[in-house]
Amino acid sequence: MSASAGARSGATRPARGRRSRPQSAPSRPTRPMDWEEFLRGLVRRSLHASVRRACLEQKHITKNALSGNQGRRGFCDFLRRQYGTVLAGWRTMDLDQKGYLCFQEFCQSCREMLFDGDVRSLWRELACQRDFITLKEVCPEVARHVSAMKKARLERVKN
Repeated sequence: MSASAGARSGATRPARGRRSRPQSAPSRPTRPMDWEEFLRGLVRRSLHASVRRACLEQKHITKNALSGNQGRRGFCDFLRRQYGTVLAGWRTMDLDQKGYLCFQEFCQSCREMLFDGDVRSLWRELACQRDFITLKEVCPEVARHVSAMKKARLERVKN
């Protein structure tokens, strides 16, 4: 018997026509996804705007449901609802971590977050004739806490 014949009859090779399946890790139980988690996933994956709009229309989310018509306060509520805190929402908007947003960055971030309010009027309210906004304009209380934390950290580093 030749070496090649022995290899053919060996038990280590799968039967012809069948491929061996890689063993996968045991699947963990998944919980059902709620609608807001689904929308956040869409934003994270940056799907095309028309797909996001179609999903919103399907679920009949209105502008009032997203607090879009309530100005700064409604926008802060929206950030809290979407990201848990205003600061987490701001950090999502300020991707390059400059500490401020121009109008174009603000509009793009609002679109990606599925903010359904009047972005221009919100910008006018927040920017007050300037070319950029900071966390201080969006939510002054949070900005005060953040600056106090930064000062405390600097004091700790100095000592």
